[in-house]
Amino acid sequence: MTTALSRSWEHAVVTGGAGFLGSHLCAALLTTGAAVTCVDDFVDRPVDDPAVRCPDITLARDKLGWEPRVRVEEGLRRTIAWFREDGTAG
Repeated sequence: MTTALSRSWEHAVVTGGAGFLGSHLCAALLTTGAAVTCVDDFVDRPVDDPAVRCPDITLARDKLGWEPRVRVEEGLRRTIAWFREDGTAG
């Protein structure tokens, strides 16, 4: 399966690129040598948006010994693959 980061991009446009996922996708694409254009409307986000609530795993790490099992890059790859397989992506 081809993922967004495994294909060769000359130029990528990322909508929502100022948000949490979009900014990480932009950073990942830049590491491939692609030119990246970030487009974002900077709309106020709901209180449950990760960028607003600033998730912090410190409590889960300290009290439960929990650690993430997937790095951000792999999480992005899996998320993109899920949307492609699910058929809900544009």
